[in-house]
Amino acid sequence: MEYWDIYDKDKKVTGRTMKKNDWCLKDGEYHLTVLGVIANKDGRFLITKRVMTKSWAPGHWEVAGGACMAGETSEQAVQREIKEETGLDVKGWEGGYVFSYKRENPGEGDNYFVDIYRYIGEFDASDLNFAAKEIDGYQLASLEEIIQRNDAKYKFLSTPRGAVSSFETDINNWKQLKSITDSANVPAALFSGRIYCFMLH
Repeated sequence: MEYWDIYDKDKKVTGRTMKKNDWCLKDGEYHLTVLGVIANKDGRFLITKRVMTKSWAPGHWEVAGGACMAGETSEQAVQREIKEETGLDVKGWEGGYVFSYKRENPGEGDNYFVDIYRYIGEFDASDLNFAAKEIDGYQLASLEEIIQRNDAKYKFLSTPRGAVSSFETDINNWKQLKSITDSANVPAALFSGRIYCFMLH
């Protein structure tokens, strides 16, 4: 049985745990999830397609990620998830933690923080080893290609509006996004129909 740590509103571990997907959290309690945006040296992003047998969001495109298990740091969790889902070991790669947001679902028992990481490294198809139960395809795509493909055929998982304050840009506002990324060299990660731009540390 997999267990997750329970966090308080300040993202501090409470010392209590919950069973995986046992939505028992009270208001003001959270679990922690992670996302790992992977890019190669050419600036192309690794995106993967969820298997159709998934109960939630089957067939949607996403980046690697999942829940942080009890006792793990978020960095340990994201590196584990990337390794499990793609076969890539990103330890020592350029990049790391970028930002975090939280999602509250009052009365549903499912409140969570999301820590987002971005890693840049050299890899090709021979380095990839996907978990068959998780992934049904992949692409290495530029940001512009991802945006162009964001239609009914290429559905991306959603991230709540307002999660990233002033760096949030509608996917339809490509000209504004492109001017930001071109002028400020701001990398970007894509989550379900929205683009989130963020500065690397």
